[in-house]
Amino acid sequence: MTEPHPRWQLESIPDLLTAVPHLLNTDPAGSAVVIGFRDQRIHLVARLDLPDPADLTDLDTTPGAAPTLTQTLDILNMIAAECSDDGSRDVVVVGYGDAEPVQVLFELATTVCTIYDLTVRHLVRVTEDQYVEHDPHLPAAATRAAAPFTPPARTGTPSGTQHPASPGPDLAAAVAPVTGDAAAAMRTAFAEVRSRLRTAILDIRLRPGTVPPQSTEEAVAEALRRLGRTAVDAAAAVSEQGGTLDDDAAAELIVLVGSASVLGIAHQRTATDDDQYLRMWLDLTRRAAPGFVAGPACLAACAAWRTNQPELARVAVTRALDDDPHGTVAVLAHLLIGTITPDAAPQ
Repeated sequence: MTEPHPRWQLESIPDLLTAVPHLLNTDPAGSAVVIGFRDQRIHLVARLDLPDPADLTDLDTTPGAAPTLTQTLDILNMIAAECSDDGSRDVVVVGYGDAEPVQVLFELATTVCTIYDLTVRHLVRVTEDQYVEHDPHLPAAATRAAAPFTPPARTGTPSGTQHPASPGPDLAAAVAPVTGDAAAAMRTAFAEVRSRLRTAILDIRLRPGTVPPQSTEEAVAEALRRLGRTAVDAAAAVSEQGGTLDDDAAAELIVLVGSASVLGIAHQRTATDDDQYLRMWLDLTRRAAPGFVAGPACLAACAAWRTNQPELARVAVTRALDDDPHGTVAVLAHLLIGTITPDAAPQ
């Protein structure tokens, strides 16, 4: 279960800046933080890396690379959409770092918030020994007077509140592929499932006169969604009873969540903070064939994040990226994990 955040009375910008590292449970240096408010209460806290203002290239999955402006804009759109869906109407954006990338981030954030009808109340850049307010109604470079401020070290939390303990050290084993007889059985199941799905798709595409040519791909997509909903519901029922999917059902679900639309269905159906779905997606990640790991691994990451196990979530995303380093699903999960706090994960 996700632990509730401690309650603070925030009466000033320094109060908010002092709370940020504890809200994130990490050091925000070199990043930006978006805080959504509803009825003067914090309802969303999201962190994203500062962009490289000079980098307008395609998606870069190099570990440690600064996100491109396109990536940053995508993440800001996701955060703003979540704020809007959550009922937040006021936003504070805090940037930790050099002036240029922070200013670029502020400009992007202000534009995106306007699109989603969110009011940016404060834009604040924090350095090692001061903070500077930027006027959200003026160009991002327009600043108010700087004020002294030393960001707090993240040691403990206010009011004696403790964060949940980190998960155990052997995280890699939780997502390691199965071996031996279990792996051989899954290979057989995958071959049968893929043959069955190929036949079903081919039947739709070649069925004479029943599907207009321009609607063929949509018909295929709808068929996959229908199969996906059935497979996800069946898997959820088994999981809720404490069971494990048989090889055929596991292989079918793993293949189907490789489709973005079915992945969305699976995420929505199992988006709770109960660890039963975490166990299910971890099991399917381990049983997935090469090339099919990203779907269940990303769903496992989201489930781990919701149950307040961020390190396990990152391990699951790494497993997805190792299997499919340029896959859209895995890359977006990589950008989001460590960005959205567990109780504000995108629905």
